[in-house]
Amino acid sequence: MLPANKVALSVAQKNQVRMDAYNLSVDTTTHDVACPCCRQRKSFSVTRQDAGLLYKCFRASCGVSGFIPTAAASLYNEQKLVPVKINPYKDNISSPTAGVYAFLFKMYGITKKEAMRQGWMYDRVCHRLLMPVNNLYGYKAGMLAKKLPGSSYGGPKVVNYWEVPDRIRMHFPIGAVKGKRVIVVVEDILSATRVGKYAPSCALLGTSMSQTQAAFLARNFKNILLILDADAVDKARDIQRKYSALFKSFRVIVPTCDPKDMGETQLGDTIGALVA
Repeated sequence: MLPANKVALSVAQKNQVRMDAYNLSVDTTTHDVACPCCRQRKSFSVTRQDAGLLYKCFRASCGVSGFIPTAAASLYNEQKLVPVKINPYKDNISSPTAGVYAFLFKMYGITKKEAMRQGWMYDRVCHRLLMPVNNLYGYKAGMLAKKLPGSSYGGPKVVNYWEVPDRIRMHFPIGAVKGKRVIVVVEDILSATRVGKYAPSCALLGTSMSQTQAAFLARNFKNILLILDADAVDKARDIQRKYSALFKSFRVIVPTCDPKDMGETQLGDTIGALVA
């Protein structure tokens, strides 16, 4: 029980503290976060620990204090994911057309329902698929634009746009299987979305992993399965050599094809056998 003058933080208030202290390093304290109760900054202290955030307001009239776990299991059990939305600009962005939905299902087995749940949109001018980049907490950190077949856009095949500072820069699909024992790490959002039906997953948005990304995964998951394209096996082995000491187990899987290109039965059997 809390004393009469103490206030328990709501889920929304805890989420706000998490986001305000998102870039805080382990064993570091900050006073540049507003108290979610009295809205004062200088009197509110947040300290990052391996297991979560310690917070305390030193104002006598407030005095709120406690602990916010940031382990994956605690987040999934406590927090509802924030719906992902992209604000349309002019008339260029809309929901995917029937043709785009048909392409996603034919090529990758991704249904219209799944694409809508992930918040995917369509750039009608450049004929590109727009996919939000979500962090582990369900917040949108940016967007990835991928050219579709027949696009006349002269730029790169894939372009990342970042809306907020985010050092992690990995994508965690909405509605993926929950758990903290193992995570399957793949290259791209399409693969992560498909793998997420069978195991916790995330996308590196490329073939490299930074120290910050590895440390973040190690704080939230005990074991890692790294599945990159067949032509990136050497890079996968390099990542394993660098960061295997951070995890209980770190396995590199050499697939016969990219996870997004696997049939549904093949993908389910492959991921199920790996995480069993």
